[in-house]
Amino acid sequence: MTFGLASVVVSTLFVAVGWRLGASVGPGTLVAMLGIGPSVDAWSLLLPGAVDGLVVQAGLLAVGLVAIALGLSLVIAADLGAGPMEVVMLGLSGRGVPLRWVRTSLEIGVFATGWALGGQAGVGTVIIALAIGHLIAAFVPSDVGAGAGRRARP
Repeated sequence: MTFGLASVVVSTLFVAVGWRLGASVGPGTLVAMLGIGPSVDAWSLLLPGAVDGLVVQAGLLAVGLVAIALGLSLVIAADLGAGPMEVVMLGLSGRGVPLRWVRTSLEIGVFATGWALGGQAGVGTVIIALAIGHLIAAFVPSDVGAGAGRRARP
């Protein structure tokens, strides 16, 4: 199983859980669920495996972390359907848990699961797991807070 196919399978599970928690599933959710995995597989064939130099690696990590957090925040604010992990995040934050802590907990859980299954983990992985939730919460507009993306209940 490729990384991309595993991404589609896990994304499908996240969307199901998030939907069950009450978060909305829109066209953006489906595009992310079905499109990111194949895109990762395609790009992995084109991009180099490693970048030399600690300073360059740290810079790429910092820029990538901010770009991902800002991009996810924009997707959430657009309300066209958040990505699979964001659907779970919004579903749980809609139950009163602060968004930053929900996302950080999800990231740590995914990190721990991947590591337990034999995945690679480095300093950058730990930094992302601990920081991305706080950055997303900082970038999401205040009017989008807890309960964003919730579907109407009868």
